[in-house]
Amino acid sequence: MITKLFDQLNFVNFFTKQVVGEHEAHASSKHVGTTQSRQIPHAMYSFVNPTPLELPEYQYDQTTGKLLLDRFHRPKQSTTNGTTALSSSSSSLEDEWSGFTTYEFVVASNEVARDCFGVDLSAATTDQESNLQMDTCQNHANKQFCGDDKKFPQRLANILSGYELLSNTKYYAHCYGGFQFGHYAGQLGDGRAISIGQIDASRSLNGQNNGSLSSSSPRLFELQFKGAGPTPFSRNADGRAVLRSSIREFFASEFMNKIGVATTRAFSLVRSKDRAVLRDEFYNGNPKYEYGAIVMRVAPTFVRFGSFEVFLYRFGQQERELYEKEVKNIDLLATYVIKNHYSHLLTPDCIDANTGEVTLNNNIREQFAKEVVRRTAKLTADWMSSGFVHGVLNTDNMSILGVTIDYGPFGFMDYYNEDFIPNNSDEEGRYRYKNQPAICYWNLQKLMRALTPTFLPDSTDYFTKVLSIYAPHFEHYYLLNFRKKLGLIPHMAPEVDTKVDVTDFNMFQGDSDSLRDKDWELIESLLVWMHTYKADFTNFFRTLSDLDKNCSELPETFIEKLMATLEPRVNTSTSGSCSRTGFSDVLDTNDLELATQSLKQFLSQYIQRLSHESISHLSNEDRKSLMDQTNPRYILRNYLMQQVIEAAERFDYEPLYEYYDILLNPFVQRQDTEIDSKYAANAPVSARCLKLSCSS
Repeated sequence: MITKLFDQLNFVNFFTKQVVGEHEAHASSKHVGTTQSRQIPHAMYSFVNPTPLELPEYQYDQTTGKLLLDRFHRPKQSTTNGTTALSSSSSSLEDEWSGFTTYEFVVASNEVARDCFGVDLSAATTDQESNLQMDTCQNHANKQFCGDDKKFPQRLANILSGYELLSNTKYYAHCYGGFQFGHYAGQLGDGRAISIGQIDASRSLNGQNNGSLSSSSPRLFELQFKGAGPTPFSRNADGRAVLRSSIREFFASEFMNKIGVATTRAFSLVRSKDRAVLRDEFYNGNPKYEYGAIVMRVAPTFVRFGSFEVFLYRFGQQERELYEKEVKNIDLLATYVIKNHYSHLLTPDCIDANTGEVTLNNNIREQFAKEVVRRTAKLTADWMSSGFVHGVLNTDNMSILGVTIDYGPFGFMDYYNEDFIPNNSDEEGRYRYKNQPAICYWNLQKLMRALTPTFLPDSTDYFTKVLSIYAPHFEHYYLLNFRKKLGLIPHMAPEVDTKVDVTDFNMFQGDSDSLRDKDWELIESLLVWMHTYKADFTNFFRTLSDLDKNCSELPETFIEKLMATLEPRVNTSTSGSCSRTGFSDVLDTNDLELATQSLKQFLSQYIQRLSHESISHLSNEDRKSLMDQTNPRYILRNYLMQQVIEAAERFDYEPLYEYYDILLNPFVQRQDTEIDSKYAANAPVSARCLKLSCSS
């Protein structure tokens, strides 16, 4: 079933068919790994195949800081017709593995298979697949290969690593630019992402209707390898990804989906058996070989803000002829995105009945721009209420669909800190937690500027009209999310519709401007307290659901449970060091008394708010149920991820499977107290010292 799945997928590849024709749009593969790839006129994509990962037969010169020039000692592999192979062949003959590191299958997501392919991977249909032992988790297909027959698992790893190419599609890499840390950085990628193609999920298997996924219009999903080798847009990089960052992306994608945050998905993870990827993890002059890995990720499209920006900035207006030809691609790409991913905006009169060609009127263009703003506003609000910090919010890491994309040095807050910065490279804190709403607005400004040459009117008033909806929509989504976290919504709120402007800001019967203002004050006072005393963001809200609103006096045991979510205080003598050998488990007496007093004051106001007529009918049990469906028991914590990564580097996947299983059910408290305490405990103080970098 699993290997046949890829042969039966219905690849439609609208992206390469509906943008510029390949004779104009795609960059020649001869540019791979050369400086010529820096500026490829009018390139929107390039056909390119994955390449096998070379074994590290070269050395790093510590004196010069460069790779030795004679790093490759063997001739390049040749194809059957005698030409030099830029990529792997579809054959899996043993001798073709000579000189290359092999990949090992680690994990696959059955939920992605069901959601995107309409296939249940847990249903073994062949003798070989029956030889796979399913993990205890029923929601994903992490498999332990057993027995003597290694042919099937190796072929699966070949497919998922790009070594064995699928014959029913044509692989390609997308081209984009972007602003990085506030400055335009030129043409950036795809440097290591190679798209297998786009499938129509409504008719995936051999073009047949796909059961519950079938619909009257295509449901597109783009399948993409991350880390499968260089592309014409790699800028002399190796196009690889390392195991540590790949595990983090796989986990984060599926966890974010589980907590209801829009995201790209991750289908599979394979890893190399050799340390063959050279990385200087912290950019300190100490590179080392690491295990490589490849994630197959899935999204309706990977078009991002920077996909439009590259056409505006790749050539200056002094190169007028090239510039004029470039900016036409902006309109072409926007039309493709609307036709395939915002098709609800189209009206019958804008679609040619004979050719299917789409002509966009000004109203559709404006509605598209506004919906991108609303989707981005909601995504940002969801990040903030989840305690998620992206870490590197450059415009090339912002999806045109308003989904989380490109998991690099991200982090979920352990202890609430509005200045939380997970990215070691973000020295000035540009992308810290509290800055994310403003940064996303700034990125939207850059996107709208990129759309103005041909797609949108180049008018300040128009620009303002489109962007002015960001703030009120972000505030609405943010307040809605935190009201849900506090149990202030009398029912499970309906799914937010970002297709239309919010004009009625009432969230339930009895809501009002006055009540919203009071809730803002309540929420802000709580967050100030959590920031001051560093309460665990996840555990505080989860514990708060245990409050008995009918109690005449707050039980000391409940106060103690909330206070137990505070971060242990580091002694001032060691607070400036990551060694932190000395710290107390409690606040000093004065801080403890002040923190407790402030907490009781908040709880008094909170209980009073729970008596409001809109939610007074809810029992403690009903409110707790609603809150516990909003506030997860378990989150992705960096220190736990580090333990998973270190075990995986030793080829021990049990911690990976166990934690992945936990994160697939983040709202359900485990009955096993040992497991529960392991994954739900406050982060240790030592977790502060974990640093993440963009090196991946």
